[in-house]
Amino acid sequence: MFENMPSLLRGSLLLAALLAGLQVVHADELRDPTRPAFLDAVAAGVAPGDAKTAPSLILTAIRLSPSRRSAMINDRTVKVGERIGDARVVAIDRDGVRLQRGTEQFMLHLLPIKVKQAHKAARR
Repeated sequence: MFENMPSLLRGSLLLAALLAGLQVVHADELRDPTRPAFLDAVAAGVAPGDAKTAPSLILTAIRLSPSRRSAMINDRTVKVGERIGDARVVAIDRDGVRLQRGTEQFMLHLLPIKVKQAHKAARR
């Protein structure tokens, strides 16, 4: 069927078929399959910990080494003593990051405590 068509017409039909098959995908429609589901809840304002402080500060990573401790909060790397927004980083350990706002101290955790406890119970 396509053998007798001029190459220009064949190419045009192929291009039209490809364009018809393309869909416009917006970046906000794409979801990272490796992103923990609870982070979507945190971004929506439901925090797995201190609900009044965590929505504005989202902990996504902790890096611990013998010489350095750092954490990724709101897509920014911070160390002990540094400020993120109106809070100061007081401590970074494997359980989370302790921050201080004024006289109030609070913790940010990578995973909700329920998930951590369930995982510990499964290892026994």
